[in-house]
Amino acid sequence: MKTKRKFLDPTLQSRGDYDAPPGSEAWATAVRLEIQEALDDHTQSVKDLEAWIKAIQDRKGWKVLYDANGQHFQTYEQFAREKPPWGLGHEPVEVDQIIQIRKSAQDYGIAGKPPQKEGRPRKGAKLTGPVSLSTGGNDRLAAQIARDRPDILERMKAGEYRSVEAAAIEAGILKKRVKVPIHPRRAADIIKKYFNEEQILELIDYLVTKMTKARSA
Repeated sequence: MKTKRKFLDPTLQSRGDYDAPPGSEAWATAVRLEIQEALDDHTQSVKDLEAWIKAIQDRKGWKVLYDANGQHFQTYEQFAREKPPWGLGHEPVEVDQIIQIRKSAQDYGIAGKPPQKEGRPRKGAKLTGPVSLSTGGNDRLAAQIARDRPDILERMKAGEYRSVEAAAIEAGILKKRVKVPIHPRRAADIIKKYFNEEQILELIDYLVTKMTKARSA
């Protein structure tokens, strides 16, 4: 009985070659890797990301690349949907949305700085530069802040916030949340720290009412 050989994708064995003829396997391999890295790293230029995607579409570079089953891609859409390292791991429309969101964020100058390397800031300390964006969700929040709260945006640029989420909370886009451990006394300590007396009494009244209704049901 013959054992089926596992397909060894030659395009995954190297980083390709940007200087190879456009549309060739070596060129497409290099461009695919560039797109994959740019999709994962928000700090890379969105213009470069857009240019590489357009290039692999125009030159039909995806046709010489392989899917996870060792077959050449039949369409760009199939290439886009295929999980890395073979494809991009996104629906084509999602790729377009990522580009538009990052364009909006980077146009306002808030997506270019990496996180500080000095460690976690001291409590109450201000950042020395713009906050960094670490996820696609942060890109979306930053774009919304730029659109709806330009005043908060300017303070982000000045380094007044620890994160995009903190700026979004002050902008009214996100609601502040507190994580509570599954331990009555520890949970009570956290509630006491963040809630005022009136809020605590309201919470107690709510819980007592809920438990009373549950018992009588």
